[in-house]
Amino acid sequence: MVMQFFLLLFLVISGFQSLEAAVVECIETAQRIASLRDSLENASDHSFFMDRGLVTRSLGNNTSFKTLLKPESVSELFELGSDQRWLNVGGGALQAEADMIAKKGDESPQIVSINIHKLDPAYVWPKSIQGFMKEPRKFVRQKLVVLDQTYIEKVDPEDIGKFHAITDVLSSVAYSPHLDFVLYQFGQLAEANAKIYISGFNPNFPNRRLRDAWLEKIRGFKILEDNKDQKGVRLILQRTSEHMYVPTLRILDVQVGKPPVFRFVEYENQDGPIPTMYVGH
Repeated sequence: MVMQFFLLLFLVISGFQSLEAAVVECIETAQRIASLRDSLENASDHSFFMDRGLVTRSLGNNTSFKTLLKPESVSELFELGSDQRWLNVGGGALQAEADMIAKKGDESPQIVSINIHKLDPAYVWPKSIQGFMKEPRKFVRQKLVVLDQTYIEKVDPEDIGKFHAITDVLSSVAYSPHLDFVLYQFGQLAEANAKIYISGFNPNFPNRRLRDAWLEKIRGFKILEDNKDQKGVRLILQRTSEHMYVPTLRILDVQVGKPPVFRFVEYENQDGPIPTMYVGH
């Protein structure tokens, strides 16, 4: 009986310690995110983020989405229904969004497109949509929201909600110096079981083993594909029900280019063996 009492006491104390640690982690994450967003908001020169380019990327045959992702992934995007939501990071000239709306019409998903450029109506309502709709602008406004002149790193998930599919084709994952936070953002924005389709995931760790070890430590995602071929690097993730956990990275050096090559290494907390991380729901 005495042993059972002490065992119960131990479990209760351990539970409180785990809860306290979890609360501290969440508070530290919130502070880190607020600091990062403040630094982005106050930056007078965004050149450090590199120009991610106003590029036309299409969902059509023999075009960048099918080439840089793969045909099966594009087919899955076209299966999204009108009651579902698609986030396209780095929408460029919005051709992929136009392809979706032109093919599916009323049945197309609700689309949010993030773009670092200021877009004029010529991009927001492409000719491929104008050609067959009587009121293309009114229709597109119901299906497409464009968040221009911003980065995925600056978006507050509470402002735009969650999505059933997320695509990043040679955009933030390839260009951002905050790769860890970009993946964390994707996790916060993805519905359970949502897929995240990424092209251009090629962080330059000192060696492949360290890169794979860091990727495997991330919780909240299931890796469906991690593949490199002559067309680049594809990464397909699926959101799980786990809380997000992303160990943070620091930059060793960078080679400027399109995309740039960031050389990362996992950042370890100097106060203990537990790595600094982004923790969330």
